[in-house]
Amino acid sequence: MKDSASPTNLPSGATAAMALQSSPSGQDLHPYARGAVIEVYHFDNKEAQDDWWSEPDSDIDESDLSHRTIRLCDIIDRRVQADGIWRYYVHYRALNRRMDEWISLDRIASPPSVGNAKARALKKEEERQKREQQRRQEEEKLLEAPRSRRRTSTVAGGDASAAGEAGADGRRTRLRRKTSVIVNDNDDATVAASNVEEGDSKERGQKMNHHQKKEVVALPTDAITHTVGEHVVATVQAQELDEHEGLDEASLREHEEVTKVKNVSFLELGRHQMETWYFSPLPKELLGPNGQIEVLYVCEFTFRLFARKSELRHFQSRLAVEKRHPPGNEIYRCGNLAMFEIDGLAEKIYAQNLCYIAKLFLDHKTLYFDVDPFLFYVLCEVDDRGFHPVGYYSKEKYSDVGYNLACILTFPAHQRKGYGRFLIAFSYELSKKEEKVGSPEVSQNAKLA
Repeated sequence: MKDSASPTNLPSGATAAMALQSSPSGQDLHPYARGAVIEVYHFDNKEAQDDWWSEPDSDIDESDLSHRTIRLCDIIDRRVQADGIWRYYVHYRALNRRMDEWISLDRIASPPSVGNAKARALKKEEERQKREQQRRQEEEKLLEAPRSRRRTSTVAGGDASAAGEAGADGRRTRLRRKTSVIVNDNDDATVAASNVEEGDSKERGQKMNHHQKKEVVALPTDAITHTVGEHVVATVQAQELDEHEGLDEASLREHEEVTKVKNVSFLELGRHQMETWYFSPLPKELLGPNGQIEVLYVCEFTFRLFARKSELRHFQSRLAVEKRHPPGNEIYRCGNLAMFEIDGLAEKIYAQNLCYIAKLFLDHKTLYFDVDPFLFYVLCEVDDRGFHPVGYYSKEKYSDVGYNLACILTFPAHQRKGYGRFLIAFSYELSKKEEKVGSPEVSQNAKLA
């Protein structure tokens, strides 16, 4: 049976499994090999909708075909369920790693024999386009070459050495004329002094030019300038950061190998259940026998982690009302927003669990255990039930280079509300209060989710 990539001809459930396993090609027999390429039905509304997080009792209607497209995927991992049916963990090409997910057989549009062939065809097409681009660039260089040769020949038409001496040493020639007049009336010492002054003036000129070059700042072409008082301020549009910036190829491969499969599918924090993005090195006692867990339950007041919801309910039932807030000192309150400052040394468990949770939404984060040198600032929404965290940022207690922000995260359920900008602005205002000059740390940890 030949599989079709058309949504109308796609079999479902066990029928799909039998159809795919009956394929004559050996590579199309289950289980598919890791690294194979297949075509998968992808629900684009999971990526494009504004409120792509969900409430605990809501779910995405995968029977709606209006937002379904076919995408090439690489098989990262595989596992067999209790009923003997295989599931595959896939990475969608041209999409961020946070979109990786486990899929069932009814999501597969075409087997590896078709996917690998299309992947090879796409690679050949990319190589052809790359060669074509290189050829066009070489042609453009050849078209520009005659102009440069004409300019070179114009200079070479005269006496190049004489021109260079006249152009570069014109001032020196004039100084020598002055010196020659002095020589007729004075001794050779005056000539030596004049030559020394000439050398000093040239050296000062070179230093001045070098200093002036340092002060020249080239603004991007899309910068928008406006006047504030006596100052001209240039505003540059925000650019998307490369999440792999600063990693060499070997480190990137090692990082992706260790964290290639998400070990938590969903995070339930308060009344929100959020789909996770990346791997997090959680304690093994929280995970299942296969090193994974479907839903990780978190107490939003203490950041205690639980594998079962019944454990979370039992813990919160015994939690006093006056403790329904983050530990530490409340340093800011405005309306329904409050900010708490937590010392990583004094509240080590809270800080470590916060880092575990943040790693589920930050690809490159290395701080999990050594939280003692850091302060954590947790932003909360306040209501009658208590203080509900929406985001946080951290900074070093003592920074030699004056960093005022090390890591920052707004939880997905509360993004697009301006909380990220608020956290960054708060870090600068806190630096003003401390009478320090600081800026965010430029590293993999200083990524804004």
